[in-house]
Amino acid sequence: LLAACASAPGSRSREEARPAPAAATPPPIAVPDHARAHASLVDLSFLIGRWVAENPNGTVNEEVWLPARGNVALGLFRQVRLDGDCSFAEVSQLAREDDRVLLRLRHLHGRLAVPEGRADVSLFELVELGPDRVEFRGAGAAEQVSSVVYERTGPRTLEQSVGFAEETGQAPFVTRYRLDG
Repeated sequence: LLAACASAPGSRSREEARPAPAAATPPPIAVPDHARAHASLVDLSFLIGRWVAENPNGTVNEEVWLPARGNVALGLFRQVRLDGDCSFAEVSQLAREDDRVLLRLRHLHGRLAVPEGRADVSLFELVELGPDRVEFRGAGAAEQVSSVVYERTGPRTLEQSVGFAEETGQAPFVTRYRLDG
């Protein structure tokens, strides 16, 4: 009886019921020369990926970095509160300008409103770049941030540490991310 049901029209054999194997990762898309990552941004490719961290208070940080295209790489950040809502979001840009690399950040409230007193984009200048590590220092309105460091500490781990000028009274902090996926 089972054999008859399995071969009945419209029924699926065991082979057909199995999920299809995952497709192989496709090759990278060829882009025109002007859209290829500028050499000054290639060493920052260790940031590429979706990074997730759980904070001591239970909130979750997620930071996503896209591959550089031309003179720009983009990153997105969100922090998810315990109630599931977004605490705040951030758009980041690594840009090659005038033979230097700058990091720009735009903080946004959870509903994408610009926070009062933060209308300007925060600007950071690259001060040190090494294998799997980059350090920025705040400039202009962000000069109270003495350092922002991203360091790939393992094949699936990334640490971000932020330090502040002593006069701010703010304590430095470290976020330890794991590669998602």
